[in-house]
Amino acid sequence: MTNIAELELVRLPVDEQQFRRDPMPWIREAREKHSWLATTDYGYFVHGYEAIKDLIYMDDKLRPSYEELIEYYGVQGTPWAKFQVEQLIGHTGEKHRRIRTSVGDAFTPRNVNKHLDIIRGNIAALLDEWAPKGAFDFTEFAAYYPVSVLCALLGTTTEEIPSIRHALETQTRLTSMDHAIVPDLLAGYHTLYNFCDKLIVEREKEGLKDGLLDHLIRAKDSGRMDDTELRYLLMILFPAGYDTSKNMLGLIMNQMLQAPHYWERCAEDLKFCYKVTEEMFRHTSTATMSRVANEDFEYKGVTIPANTALLFGNSTSGRDPTGFEDADVFNP
Repeated sequence: MTNIAELELVRLPVDEQQFRRDPMPWIREAREKHSWLATTDYGYFVHGYEAIKDLIYMDDKLRPSYEELIEYYGVQGTPWAKFQVEQLIGHTGEKHRRIRTSVGDAFTPRNVNKHLDIIRGNIAALLDEWAPKGAFDFTEFAAYYPVSVLCALLGTTTEEIPSIRHALETQTRLTSMDHAIVPDLLAGYHTLYNFCDKLIVEREKEGLKDGLLDHLIRAKDSGRMDDTELRYLLMILFPAGYDTSKNMLGLIMNQMLQAPHYWERCAEDLKFCYKVTEEMFRHTSTATMSRVANEDFEYKGVTIPANTALLFGNSTSGRDPTGFEDADVFNP
């Protein structure tokens, strides 16, 4: 077995704008050096599709890296820090399963399908507002869509979207490793917590109905989670839905501008739109996850010592030629 520190790996310049615009030249170079590993200033980068699939589910050997991020930003003891380690995605194991399963029914395809009219109605309303402009920033337009849908699903107005958008944008920059965002991170926590707390308190006063928020409150009332866990869960729903949705919409639009024949077909074929969306998630997606080793362990002939940071390149792993045929080609 070879210790990971002894490997000769390509260093990825993850902080450079050129890499962020198009990381693939460096990823391809990294593959030539090692089939599934590279390195960065912040830890080891797992670029292999199979390796990511295997490692990401090793909850007994790997943990979320929020404690390390808290230390990096120097914000120990703050409410934001407590939220990071106590939220759903800050846990693995029993606590994660308990909270996730307590609200799992709310996110089944059957329940989501109940809200298709709301989802379609929101995009129609946004298009009615934005289309008459003739030209607009699509990424700005896309940023309003997921949060407006979530507000509708929770049964609240969209009046506070401008105030929480900045907080959401800041929270999604958590892994930028930019110390300058710390004041906004801490302030954004209070903005989101107060917003979610107000939603819950007002709904409990009004009486429960049959919406998403009501389902979550009932899970709390049944003892499956406590008051704080409910608020933390609601707080991650907003940035989770917001960041992924708006960025994927932006990626799809960017791809369609490069392949206008696909764009024209989308206008005529709804089923093809589904294929485009699915292929986009394979070809280029949004999220990069990270984990830290709980203990020394071995994988594919490599020893990974305890406290080693692993960054998972799942946003580009769909273009790993060992996992997909013609992996670089966008082909819905």
